[in-house]
Amino acid sequence: MERHPYQTHPVRHEYVLTDLGRSLRPVIVAMAAWGNDSDAYVFAAGPAAGPAVRARYPRDTAPERIGGR
Repeated sequence: MERHPYQTHPVRHEYVLTDLGRSLRPVIVAMAAWGNDSDAYVFAAGPAAGPAVRARYPRDTAPERIGGR
């Protein structure tokens, strides 16, 4: 990402992807497609999640299988 100033008082910036960042698009699209397959992944809130997210997605209720295994 690159940071570009667009206002001086107060100082504000916009962030844009570089060519290298844009080159990751096929990977991100493939990961999104994989994630849209409800049987292909498991989401459970990890230690970095806040209390509200951990309460909504407790680890003990996550399915045991990943990708139909």
